[in-house]
Amino acid sequence: MTKTNSEDLIDENVTYYKGSQFLCMEGIVLWLFGLFFLYVIAINVIKYSNYSSFWFLIFVGAFYFIFSRRMYYLGLSGSQLIIRNTNFFWYKDVYYLNDIKEIAFEQRHNMPVTLRVINNNFTSETYPAAVISDKKWLMLKKDLETKGIKVKNECVSEKEREPVRFKFFND
Repeated sequence: MTKTNSEDLIDENVTYYKGSQFLCMEGIVLWLFGLFFLYVIAINVIKYSNYSSFWFLIFVGAFYFIFSRRMYYLGLSGSQLIIRNTNFFWYKDVYYLNDIKEIAFEQRHNMPVTLRVINNNFTSETYPAAVISDKKWLMLKKDLETKGIKVKNECVSEKEREPVRFKFFND
């Protein structure tokens, strides 16, 4: 893995593969429960003005950190793979494509689809990306293969989903 400054990316056209965190389960849970606990903290401070809300605030911070670690999104330029995080806007990992041996799309237990980057020296890193839809994963796979990167798709379905059809009575 090679980390670079943002100045290295200025000359390159980057295609980002991301979605909205409000349309994935992790994002919905994060913001609904987070806002609920912030409401509880505000009521607690207004009514009782004591320091017990400090523990709620620590809980909300931990909750935010844990769920935000599942919301990476990806960018691909001519020579680099860029990994960013939706909520931690300062986070950026950059891999040079010639340093990557293989990429795998995998999913373990109750985690979202995860990108595993395997380097030429056989070290690897994983990036859970709940905000990326199946369609975007397949676009990323196609674009990576075009650039000569081997991609193992272990979990994203490549079949077209049939549209939902509603049937009224015996139509």
